[in-house]
Amino acid sequence: MRKLYLMLIPAIWILTSCSKTASNEQNNAAQQRANDFQASIKTHKFKPVAFYSDKPIHYISTDSARTDLWIYVKSYIKDDVNVFNDNGTVTIYQNADKMPGNEAATINASYGTLVKGTDVMFNFVDYNYVATQYRLEQLDNAYFTVYVDGPAGSKLFSKFARID
Repeated sequence: MRKLYLMLIPAIWILTSCSKTASNEQNNAAQQRANDFQASIKTHKFKPVAFYSDKPIHYISTDSARTDLWIYVKSYIKDDVNVFNDNGTVTIYQNADKMPGNEAATINASYGTLVKGTDVMFNFVDYNYVATQYRLEQLDNAYFTVYVDGPAGSKLFSKFARID
């Protein structure tokens, strides 16, 4: 019996060290992805191009369930151009269609990335220009997609296209 305990101790030690290594590798990968995302968006202009859900939802309770939610995006958001500055601020150019009650040509807010576990989080703004935290879903040279948790266990995705 004592031999069994002595054999279990190294086995447990090896298994826990392997899981720590895997966890560290995942955290390092997430941190690298966050750094890549932050570097990719800096000093570039992005425009919202899509808003959708991963499963059909009733975004408006009186409407039919759907996944393509672009029709619900406010017109003043659709013509926005977002410039992510080096200093952690974003300048939102409202262009011709401005948010009712805010006729300023630009709106300034903070943005940033951080890692939570294996997720890359993106602090940005919502459709009312209120600070909101998103998760990064996809990133390439032309687009990035972020999401928030939506109704009925859905994910609400916002896709932005690079325009410069």
